[in-house]
Amino acid sequence: MGLKKLNLVSVFLIILSYIQSTSESRDALLTKGISGQAILKRKIFKRTIKCPIDEYSADNHCCKLCNKGTYLKSDCGEDHGEARCLPCTRGKDYMDQTNHLTHCERCKKCDLGQGLEELESCTVIQNTKCQCMKDYFCNSNSTTECNEHCHPCDKCENGVEEECTPTHNIVCKAGKRHLGLIALLLIVVISAPFFIYFYRKRNKKKSITENTHRSTEDTKLEEAELLVPEDIDLQCHLSEMSKKFTKEEMLNFIRHKGFKEAEIQAILNNNQNQEEEQKFKLLERWYQSHGKKGACRTLIGDLKKLRLNVLADDIMGTVSISNGKENVNSSSTSLEDRNERGLQSMEEGL
Repeated sequence: MGLKKLNLVSVFLIILSYIQSTSESRDALLTKGISGQAILKRKIFKRTIKCPIDEYSADNHCCKLCNKGTYLKSDCGEDHGEARCLPCTRGKDYMDQTNHLTHCERCKKCDLGQGLEELESCTVIQNTKCQCMKDYFCNSNSTTECNEHCHPCDKCENGVEEECTPTHNIVCKAGKRHLGLIALLLIVVISAPFFIYFYRKRNKKKSITENTHRSTEDTKLEEAELLVPEDIDLQCHLSEMSKKFTKEEMLNFIRHKGFKEAEIQAILNNNQNQEEEQKFKLLERWYQSHGKKGACRTLIGDLKKLRLNVLADDIMGTVSISNGKENVNSSSTSLEDRNERGLQSMEEGL
């Protein structure tokens, strides 16, 4: 009986302990929830606070900003009050503006490896200022870039025109080679107008001479063509006339008259290894396509245009008109005689 009472008491104590712990947990959660709401409200209130330009928002009120050379240690206890600020450490860190930061900025070190040396030491209100070392320069417009890196100055082989400074590179004197190039350039620039003037004058004179010569040749050609009757029948004279051509002269004349290459090759192939026959057939083919009327005049005129003047004179020399009848001179001028006359004509021209 006593054992049963003891068990009942134990069970009761366990139930009572559970109820108590549950109640405490509920109270803790409730307390935490209330606290969270309070913090949230405080944060919302904090974001909505608008402080003057020389103050900052601290929870639900405004505090004065820390001065240059100091940092924020703790906020003020009342609205628009003075915050607790501590000074930066000289030579170690600095603060160059009013702030509510919790630490100062570290001082910069001038990197010797980048060609930098210290210009002004770091103070509590100003960072270290660097400049280029001797024999280094930086010509950038960016102050930040020149505080980070400098370039080594060039080396001069022919003497120094301007020394290297922290803001611009060295200027070297021009060497003999450069002076020679400059002198040559000056000569070209100065003499160019004279060359252009004389060149144009020479070309103008040459053009006038060529035009005069061409006009004279055209007049002679017209006069020569007028001496040749229009209606001479060349059929019976083609063989003798073709012998006066070289093969190359005949081909130049035929191509000048516009015959197609295929037709020319067909005539040559039909008379292989027979050069005289090839020349005759080519001349005959031209005569057939042209016709009797004006053939002799056309032949002489085209030979003159091709600068085959000696050949044209030879052919004209074989044709003469007597008492209104056609006579053929039996002159048998050989190619060698004609070439000799051509050489003599060239010599006279020279």
